[in-house]
Amino acid sequence: MKKLFLLLLITPFFAIAKFQKGIVTFNDGISMRGFIETPDGICVSFIAFRNSENGESQHLTSDRVKKFEVINEYNITIKYVTLKLVESGNINLKKINIENPKCWVKVIKEGKISIYSGYHLPSSFARTGYTSYYIQRENENFAIYLDENSNNDIEFKIYNFNKIKKTIKDYFADVCPNFSELLNKEDLRKNGASYLVDLYEQNCGK
Repeated sequence: MKKLFLLLLITPFFAIAKFQKGIVTFNDGISMRGFIETPDGICVSFIAFRNSENGESQHLTSDRVKKFEVINEYNITIKYVTLKLVESGNINLKKINIENPKCWVKVIKEGKISIYSGYHLPSSFARTGYTSYYIQRENENFAIYLDENSNNDIEFKIYNFNKIKKTIKDYFADVCPNFSELLNKEDLRKNGASYLVDLYEQNCGK
């Protein structure tokens, strides 16, 4: 069951891009129930929504939507939020100025910090699609790039552990300076990205 749930969490968007029963919540707090087509890529401009399964589709853009969730064929609720993303590079929180539109990211685990993932479609820069992971501090409206997996990976795989440590060291320097030193590569590999949320809450988020 754990393997199945992990697979559903990180399965590329396009593999399950069909209308599923769900609920959309807009930035103003208003919600609509209906049927949602999950986005086929992390930063596509809209999702399709229907009031009924075979009804007329309307496009909902990421700048209007705060979050949505769908119930899949296994009766598991999958949650998404819209966030601005900081991609790989040196992190200087005082100089972060994110002008890009919000993207659609899947919730891996939420808490006092949160982990999200998003599928990048193949492009001229990447011949095959891949999944990126992002980390977010509490009460922030953006998330920071953490690591990525190839399209075929069913579970979270560590691409660059040293880079993960550096990202966490820089990002959490003001709120939990020792967070990066608590990381254990084997624990992260064994437990996946949600391990970071548990580790933070056990040691830093009290």
